[in-house]
Amino acid sequence: MSDTIKYINGYKSPAFRIFDINYNFIEKISLRLCDKDGLIEEAVYARRTKSLFNYKRKIRQLGFYRRFTLSYASGSDATNSKKIEKIHNYSMADELYIIEIIPRSDYEYRHYKVAFMNESLKLGIKRGGANARGNKGLVLIFETLELEKDLQWINPNEVQYFGYTMPTASGVLQTS
Repeated sequence: MSDTIKYINGYKSPAFRIFDINYNFIEKISLRLCDKDGLIEEAVYARRTKSLFNYKRKIRQLGFYRRFTLSYASGSDATNSKKIEKIHNYSMADELYIIEIIPRSDYEYRHYKVAFMNESLKLGIKRGGANARGNKGLVLIFETLELEKDLQWINPNEVQYFGYTMPTASGVLQTS
């Protein structure tokens, strides 16, 4: 069996770092892994289009914003749901706080300043009434604040590890 990893950008759960307006660290909030719909990272392109007199267009690619969709639509326990509420509350006070997302906590150096972009936020309860195993319907959408040009996707097979644990297809290899 080959130890080649078949995914990019990591596999662990997302986390958020909260800073005050002066960039003083306040706290890190780690969420559990997303449900079957996963954590989706999307490039939302910004471009300038100019219509010319000869009925042609001139398009200038300006870059893209990253959109992160975190789906807990099929289930989120009370602890995770309260963490989501806390992130939401920080987001609503965006003049006081800076929010950074770490999409996958196994690559903490991939972090981005983001804004909460949901049009609405749904919260239901799973089947079972008083014995329900959590809530459902939560889907979070965040977008980066800065325009980027390079996707900077990380291939774990090409990352050099020094004194860290390295994920492999067959588990985790301790390198230190």
